[in-house]
Amino acid sequence: MMNCRPFPWRYIKRVLETRESFFGASIEFTKAEFHDQAHACPDCGKLPDDLTWVPVDTAVETWPRGEGRSGFVTCCMECKTQIDFFVEDELTQLETELRAVGESSQDLLWSESDPVE
Repeated sequence: MMNCRPFPWRYIKRVLETRESFFGASIEFTKAEFHDQAHACPDCGKLPDDLTWVPVDTAVETWPRGEGRSGFVTCCMECKTQIDFFVEDELTQLETELRAVGESSQDLLWSESDPVE
Protein backbone atom coordinates (compact mmCIF):
# COMPACT_ATOMS: atom_id res chain seq x y z
CA MET A 1 0.00 0.00 0.00
CA MET A 2 1.28 3.44 -0.86
CA ASN A 3 0.30 6.96 0.02
CA CYS A 4 0.05 9.25 -2.95
CA ARG A 5 -1.79 12.25 -4.26
CA PRO A 6 -5.45 11.37 -4.92
CA PHE A 7 -6.25 10.48 -8.50
CA PRO A 8 -8.53 12.93 -10.37
CA TRP A 9 -12.10 11.64 -10.32
CA ARG A 10 -12.51 12.26 -14.05
CA TYR A 11 -9.54 9.90 -14.58
CA ILE A 12 -11.04 7.24 -12.26
CA LYS A 13 -14.36 7.45 -14.15
CA ARG A 14 -12.67 7.22 -17.56
CA VAL A 15 -10.70 4.17 -16.43
CA LEU A 16 -13.88 2.47 -15.24
CA GLU A 17 -15.64 3.27 -18.51
CA THR A 18 -12.84 1.89 -20.68
CA ARG A 19 -10.76 -0.67 -18.78
CA GLU A 20 -12.73 -2.54 -16.12
CA SER A 21 -13.52 -5.62 -18.22
CA PHE A 22 -9.95 -5.78 -19.54
CA PHE A 23 -8.54 -5.77 -16.00
CA GLY A 24 -11.16 -8.12 -14.50
CA ALA A 25 -8.76 -10.98 -13.78
CA SER A 26 -6.07 -8.62 -12.47
CA ILE A 27 -8.58 -6.95 -10.17
CA GLU A 28 -9.62 -10.29 -8.68
CA PHE A 29 -5.98 -11.32 -8.22
CA THR A 30 -5.17 -7.97 -6.58
CA LYS A 31 -8.18 -8.22 -4.27
CA ALA A 32 -7.00 -11.64 -3.15
CA GLU A 33 -3.40 -10.49 -2.70
CA PHE A 34 -4.11 -7.25 -0.82
CA HIS A 35 -7.44 -8.00 0.87
CA ASP A 36 -5.96 -8.19 4.36
CA GLN A 37 -4.31 -4.77 3.94
CA ALA A 38 -7.34 -3.01 2.45
CA HIS A 39 -9.36 -0.62 4.58
CA ALA A 40 -13.09 0.00 4.70
CA CYS A 41 -14.47 3.35 3.57
CA PRO A 42 -13.84 5.81 6.40
CA ASP A 43 -17.07 7.65 5.59
CA CYS A 44 -19.71 4.91 5.28
CA GLY A 45 -17.87 1.78 6.46
CA LYS A 46 -18.25 -0.14 3.18
CA LEU A 47 -15.93 -3.16 3.34
CA PRO A 48 -13.02 -3.71 0.92
CA ASP A 49 -14.86 -6.47 -0.99
CA ASP A 50 -17.66 -4.00 -1.71
CA LEU A 51 -15.40 -1.14 -2.83
CA THR A 52 -14.50 -0.48 -6.45
CA TRP A 53 -10.93 -1.52 -7.26
CA VAL A 54 -9.62 0.63 -10.13
CA PRO A 55 -6.46 -0.03 -12.21
CA VAL A 56 -4.46 3.22 -12.26
CA ASP A 57 -1.11 4.83 -13.02
CA THR A 58 0.38 7.78 -11.20
CA ALA A 59 0.65 11.17 -12.93
CA VAL A 60 2.69 11.50 -16.11
CA GLU A 61 5.30 13.66 -14.30
CA THR A 62 6.08 10.91 -11.78
CA TRP A 63 7.60 8.55 -14.34
CA PRO A 64 10.63 10.63 -15.45
CA ARG A 65 11.40 11.26 -11.76
CA GLY A 66 11.52 7.52 -11.10
CA GLU A 67 8.39 7.78 -8.91
CA GLY A 68 5.85 6.36 -11.36
CA ARG A 69 3.70 3.49 -10.14
CA SER A 70 0.99 1.25 -11.56
CA GLY A 71 -1.52 -0.49 -9.37
CA PHE A 72 -5.05 -0.40 -8.03
CA VAL A 73 -6.84 2.23 -5.97
CA THR A 74 -9.84 1.27 -3.83
CA CYS A 75 -12.74 3.69 -4.07
CA CYS A 76 -16.11 4.13 -2.47
CA MET A 77 -18.02 5.52 -5.41
CA GLU A 78 -21.01 6.55 -3.27
CA CYS A 79 -18.89 8.63 -0.88
CA LYS A 80 -16.47 9.67 -3.64
CA THR A 81 -13.57 8.58 -1.42
CA GLN A 82 -10.26 7.03 -2.47
CA ILE A 83 -9.00 4.78 0.28
CA ASP A 84 -5.93 2.67 -0.56
CA PHE A 85 -3.45 2.56 -3.43
CA PHE A 86 -1.82 -0.84 -3.93
CA VAL A 87 1.25 -0.81 -6.16
CA GLU A 88 1.55 -3.79 -8.50
CA ASP A 89 5.29 -4.26 -9.00
CA GLU A 90 5.10 -6.21 -12.26
CA LEU A 91 2.80 -3.67 -13.93
CA THR A 92 5.02 -0.84 -12.64
CA GLN A 93 8.14 -2.47 -14.08
CA LEU A 94 6.52 -3.01 -17.48
CA GLU A 95 5.29 0.58 -17.60
CA THR A 96 8.69 1.92 -16.49
CA GLU A 97 10.40 0.04 -19.31
CA LEU A 98 7.93 1.36 -21.88
CA ARG A 99 8.22 4.96 -20.69
CA ALA A 100 12.02 4.73 -20.76
CA VAL A 101 11.79 4.39 -24.56
CA GLY A 102 9.12 7.07 -24.95
CA GLU A 103 6.10 4.76 -25.05
CA SER A 104 3.27 3.90 -22.69
CA SER A 105 0.74 1.14 -22.34
CA GLN A 106 -1.73 3.76 -21.13
CA ASP A 107 -3.92 5.97 -23.26
CA LEU A 108 -5.47 7.74 -20.28
CA LEU A 109 -2.74 9.98 -18.94
CA TRP A 110 -3.18 12.65 -16.28
CA SER A 111 -1.05 15.40 -14.78
CA GLU A 112 -0.23 16.44 -11.24
CA SER A 113 -1.76 19.81 -12.12
CA ASP A 114 -5.16 18.21 -12.84
CA PRO A 115 -7.77 18.99 -10.19
CA VAL A 116 -8.84 16.05 -8.01
CA GLU A 117 -12.53 16.84 -8.44
